[in-house]
Amino acid sequence: MEHVSMTAPVTLERRGRIAVLWIDNPPVNALSEGVRRGLACCVAEAEADPGVERIVLLTRGRTFVSGADIKEFGKPSDAPNVADVIALVADAKKPVVCGVHGAALGGGLELALACSHRLCVAGAQLGLPEVKLGLIPGAGGTQRLPRLVGAAKALEMLVTGEPIGAREALAIGLIDAIVADGGEAVIRYLEASPTIVRRPSLEVPAGAAAVVEQLLASWRRTATERYPGLKAPQSCIDAVAAACTLPLKQGLAREKTLFRELLGGAESKALIHLFFGEREAARVLFVPADVKPLQISRVTVVGAGDHAADLISLLAGGRISVAVFEPDSSRKALMATALQRRGTAHVTTSSAAERLRDQVVLAEDLRVIADADLVVVADSLVDNACRQRIDEVAEHAPSQAILAYVGENPAFADSTRWAGRALCLHAPAGFVGSRALETARGQGASPEVAAAGASIGRLLKMTAITPARAGILLGPRLIGAYLDQALALKAEGVPAERIDGLLQRFGMALGPLAWLRAHGADDGCSHSFDLGSGRGSTESDQVSDREIIERCVLALVNAGAKMLEGGLAMRGRDIDVLWVLGYGFPRRLGGPMFYADTLGLDQVLASLIGYQNRLGEAWAPASLIRELSAGGRSLARFAVPRP
Repeated sequence: MEHVSMTAPVTLERRGRIAVLWIDNPPVNALSEGVRRGLACCVAEAEADPGVERIVLLTRGRTFVSGADIKEFGKPSDAPNVADVIALVADAKKPVVCGVHGAALGGGLELALACSHRLCVAGAQLGLPEVKLGLIPGAGGTQRLPRLVGAAKALEMLVTGEPIGAREALAIGLIDAIVADGGEAVIRYLEASPTIVRRPSLEVPAGAAAVVEQLLASWRRTATERYPGLKAPQSCIDAVAAACTLPLKQGLAREKTLFRELLGGAESKALIHLFFGEREAARVLFVPADVKPLQISRVTVVGAGDHAADLISLLAGGRISVAVFEPDSSRKALMATALQRRGTAHVTTSSAAERLRDQVVLAEDLRVIADADLVVVADSLVDNACRQRIDEVAEHAPSQAILAYVGENPAFADSTRWAGRALCLHAPAGFVGSRALETARGQGASPEVAAAGASIGRLLKMTAITPARAGILLGPRLIGAYLDQALALKAEGVPAERIDGLLQRFGMALGPLAWLRAHGADDGCSHSFDLGSGRGSTESDQVSDREIIERCVLALVNAGAKMLEGGLAMRGRDIDVLWVLGYGFPRRLGGPMFYADTLGLDQVLASLIGYQNRLGEAWAPASLIRELSAGGRSLARFAVPRP
């Protein structure tokens, strides 16, 4: 080592004729202003030093550069911005080699793409997930990736936003080699490879124009079907089209234009709102900061059926040891078949299938619970039978274990021997079909039990939503308000097909009456609900398309606002995340609370008052909507005060 130059949080270390640039910006080495300035200074210093032949870019900590700094989202970026720094690396006269460990995502992968060579550890992940925030990569990713790996793979990575592993990255030419680790092994690789030189600028990817056009057209159809109404996936395709037809400089200019068209748009604002909402959901406001999350390594699932099979396959897929107990031999046989079927569906390699089989044990009796951290009763039983099953489980379970049971009655466990240690799990679209998981506690539950919901959600790769008040679930109450209006409209004579069609065109995954049928309920009008309407069916042809959509959606908004003002929900964002991930509310609109903000709370209030005057007191606006509208504040960003 000859010397070290300090430009915190970036340092330059000389190793002979190699300049090693270390980024150290915990926890995830985001491209903050300090990192950008440090990189610009250190690259310039290494370029100017005649004793330096090659530059190595490495990171300390658990990951490579994770991307942009989320603290700067939505704020003006001080110079140099991310694109400036990446252009500086790409234009360096000396070869720049990066070592990737952990993950290179977003701006992190764009930085790696600007290097002349990329080395990667075996377990690393590489991806460009900007499309999930309603954006495209804006620092060269859409132009350099297709030139390296071809248009087909680039389109897949950009439009889906999903990362790939190091071995696939090596196979497609995204990286040059896999090394033992992202630090010293990269330096040793360079020391043993004196012939590494600066590569020429990337050329337009090879391929006949007709073939590229067919590929782009195919992806446009796929994006329209898979992401209806979203602009960012289509902009990704536009950017790749530029990469396939324009020189790099012009392609970068086209990328910049497309990026700016999306930045700050309604779609991007909605998706960034949801991004932060999913992160916030894990923070339970009434749980003290010093409460440690539950560490779960052993789970026992009691019961058989689809819920149990789905839970077991998800838990085992996350490398958790799972024991299954079902006393009925015929149901146990059905469970074994269901697990085999799900195992085949959820794993992609023989080794993964073997791991799934190895991690699931079909137990003969309840003594298997004795060392469980978490016990899940997944039976679909009537109340008395389920209460008896829970009490049987309590006899064998360790005192520190937490019980979770599947259902819609959070107060149910309070009448069992497990009172105070139980959570009700509710997945609106099932454990495989839904990404949202409500975890409601009973009365007397400790903060540790309340916080355990987030741990369970992480195990299942779902976002856990915790109601602010014990003994309630948010989802069933909210869906009730939404469905009541759809049923009221049908009672007035509006055809079910028209109601469902309009709500699906609005962006809902299913229309409300189709949702009822999908969940095994009647969509007739024999229900006990407040129609909130004095109109007869002969007036149905006078109900406009706008009113049908507005009544269903604003009934949901009003119900959510009443939950917030009543202290049932912690945050407006929690309701948005629950409804987007669990009930199919359109992502591009950010959830019902965010959508209300987009409309303007003054307009929402006026509409609610109009329906109240015309249809009855069921439409009385939530006091919170009046308050926030008067103060110019946001419903989506409202949070109940910390206790």
